[in-house]
Amino acid sequence: MPALTNPRHEAFAQALFIGLGGKTRQEPANSTAYLVAYPGSAGIGSAEAAASRLLRRVKPILDRVLELQAEQTKRTQRKIDVSRERIARNLDEASSMAKQQGNVSRIVSSELGIA
Repeated sequence: MPALTNPRHEAFAQALFIGLGGKTRQEPANSTAYLVAYPGSAGIGSAEAAASRLLRRVKPILDRVLELQAEQTKRTQRKIDVSRERIARNLDEASSMAKQQGNVSRIVSSELGIA
């Protein structure tokens, strides 16, 4: 899904996604995101109400936030997989070195790590 056609809706979705990643315990994510997208709002109370109405009425915003979360998860998962491959290569190398040295306990330890 590409960016939303309404720039304010896209800004709201982006700010909501960013807010879900950290500031939600300090400030409500919905109102903070609304104030980012609509800076002329009266204040936190009205921004919270307006954000709630916007989220109930405009399903593409929620879909966009879910898409942004899925993209973030995909990027994070790929980094984890690369890390797993690197660890497996290192354990395989350690196993080979242990075989050359004839150290049975290190061979077993490396092979268990690979498994």
